[in-house]
Amino acid sequence: MASRDSGRWSSSRRVRSGRSCVPIPRYMARFHAAVNAMLWPDFVANSPPSGLRIDRRRHFTEYRYIRRETSMLQIDGRHPGVNGQDLTQVVRELRERNEALRYLTRWRTVRESYQVQALRRSMHAITDGLTVSIPFRTGGWTIEPHLETPLCALARALIDIPCLQVKLEGFADTRGGRRFNRKLSMRRVYAVWTVLAGGGLPVERMRLKAHGDGGARYAKNDRGGFPFDRRVLISFTLGGVPR
Repeated sequence: MASRDSGRWSSSRRVRSGRSCVPIPRYMARFHAAVNAMLWPDFVANSPPSGLRIDRRRHFTEYRYIRRETSMLQIDGRHPGVNGQDLTQVVRELRERNEALRYLTRWRTVRESYQVQALRRSMHAITDGLTVSIPFRTGGWTIEPHLETPLCALARALIDIPCLQVKLEGFADTRGGRRFNRKLSMRRVYAVWTVLAGGGLPVERMRLKAHGDGGARYAKNDRGGFPFDRRVLISFTLGGVPR
């Protein structure tokens, strides 16, 4: 048994570990020799091949430290950092893109502002002079049948323009008493209001006002002008849209 062990370890080297010297196999000795030749080539070349003793703890610590430093150098070599010149170029490019973005934002803002102003002017140009007059018979407040269809079409068209407010003003000619003419003009206003509301126009967008004979333009002796005073005037205003 002793001869077998002596034959097994006869060609091995011994490595000092702490206080005792521990025998290691031949392949481990070759491994340590290769590692030493890689880490300390000058030391191994100038040292005798026999009788080399290696402190296992010190060797492992130094080997791990050198491997760590080598790996760090390899990582730095594979992934070079950004130098000062590259950083300056990156900052310059970012500034140029930022300026371009600010210019584009200002341009879009100005363009949208001009578009909004043009839309406001066009809508005011339409609403300022646009009126619709609905005539009535003498002493009556019923809308003529042939006028109901255009009023319903007008209501449907106004639904798609929510910024437009509708103003209904009733008038009467100078015949009759002032109180009677005022009530008559209000009934005419309600008649038009009913048709527009039935066509789908929201009631909160309509404003009602009765003038009676106070808004009459023709005198009592001008009978030919009376039909023009018996009317409901429809006008439009832009609610919440400044000029």
